[in-house]
Amino acid sequence: MKIVDIEALIPETPKRRSWLVAERMASPMGAYPEYAETRTSWQGMVPRTLARVTTDEGIVGIGVGGGGVPSCHIIEHHLKPLLVGRDPCDTEMLWDLMYRATLPYGRKGLPIMAVSAIDNALWDIKGKAAGVPVYVLLGGKAQGLGTQPPTVPLYASGNRSEAYPTLGFTRNKVFMRFGPHDGPEGMRRNETQVAEARDALGPDRLLMVDAWMGWDVPYALAMAERLRQYDVYWLEEPLFPDDYDGYATLRRRLPWLHIACGEHEYTHYGFHELIKQECADILQPDLAWCGGITEARRVAAMAETHGVQVIPHIGGVMSYNFVAAHAVCPMAEFIFGSGDGTEIAPIHPFLLGEPLPQDGEVELSNAPGWGVELAPQATFTRPHST
Repeated sequence: MKIVDIEALIPETPKRRSWLVAERMASPMGAYPEYAETRTSWQGMVPRTLARVTTDEGIVGIGVGGGGVPSCHIIEHHLKPLLVGRDPCDTEMLWDLMYRATLPYGRKGLPIMAVSAIDNALWDIKGKAAGVPVYVLLGGKAQGLGTQPPTVPLYASGNRSEAYPTLGFTRNKVFMRFGPHDGPEGMRRNETQVAEARDALGPDRLLMVDAWMGWDVPYALAMAERLRQYDVYWLEEPLFPDDYDGYATLRRRLPWLHIACGEHEYTHYGFHELIKQECADILQPDLAWCGGITEARRVAAMAETHGVQVIPHIGGVMSYNFVAAHAVCPMAEFIFGSGDGTEIAPIHPFLLGEPLPQDGEVELSNAPGWGVELAPQATFTRPHST
């Protein structure tokens, strides 16, 4: 079997208002008042990117990556010529080939997001060629023992804590709204938010907080002390991604609190640094950004040998398959990204067949590969086809 074509597509998803972009959240831009209120004031649109890989046997693989239009250019004009004519099942060699080729301008960020899209599409092809789901290729189920197909436990990401228990979720992560530049009043309002979330969830459900690169070490230490009484399970990404010393300091000085990070880390080299410097109790690779399934497997292997858990960022069918096959992954994320934060909707609305949560868990399909296809109602652009 040989690769004959690779297309880079951007899904044109319906423009639905989401609390994630409409409401205030802590962010690295909190230092600038004109950009502190909403992400849309500064972040722009860098949508997910799809790689569609076609083989000479008619098997087509779909992989989700990131980086929008720049990523599409890398896929179509740099990586595609390197891969056409090669066996799509040689995922280790093809990943190495793409990584080496993009080293002069890559290593992190957009180039690795482009590599991720192709790598994930290759795993879809491998599953379809073998007639099995990707989680089977990854070693079979390590989650949902006794069930077939496996089920994966989820945590709810969203700020509507009162709604999630009624939807079957026993774990909830809330997003902090304020950071160091908001002064004592912002700190008080952060604490109020966490107190209200704990009251809504009750004493026996997991509560986590996410500061999304919006704090610094002194602020994180002070907030952690204030939040200790609310039994917070983890503090997620409070610092800039490259502040390894800062994360190590937090982990050392906050032994009662799990430190989670890695959403904006890339390749096993970056995650090795997080592990080596003892930065995290929980690593959170995004499978569409970090280098794809091939790299995420390496991250999981390293983490397991060091007693660190892996809980992928965002969720979706790739994360569910990955978590199902790795004992080091206790749960997956389900982000309530639509509407007011209570709507159960597909993580990737441009994919048909992505499973949705029921009672706080998701059941995987036995369909081969990822078990999804491009949704017939979705439209796509191919910005760099020529």
